[in-house]
Amino acid sequence: MGEDTPCTGLSNVPYKILVYTDSVGCTSCRLNLTVWKAYMKEVDTFAPGKVDFLFYFQPKNRKELEYLLKREGLEHTVFIDEKGEISRINDFPKGMEYQSFLLDRENKVLSIGNPVLNPKMWEIYKQVITSSNTP
Repeated sequence: MGEDTPCTGLSNVPYKILVYTDSVGCTSCRLNLTVWKAYMKEVDTFAPGKVDFLFYFQPKNRKELEYLLKREGLEHTVFIDEKGEISRINDFPKGMEYQSFLLDRENKVLSIGNPVLNPKMWEIYKQVITSSNTP
């Protein structure tokens, strides 16, 4: 993640989990917001105030996305990137299993992988977050 990315400077927490979802396929299936909400709640128990979640969506249908976010009750800031700029700037991998990133304070990628699709990735994310001496 370079300094040109929109996530630079949003927060000064030690870690960020950036989730990018493009417009390919079933939006509801790809987002799996129920699992993300559970992960956010879990982070609040083992690392309160140390992790920010950044959701970037490139929807093919903005109204469908807005409905889905409202229906799922995601009370979290999301970024709607209709032109796919963040993916273009950062040359994200095409597979959704590689479109989630654990970042440090400077937006350096610490781990790549979608923990919703692979729960072992969630264990890796947690290990990195909890093993650090970052205040």
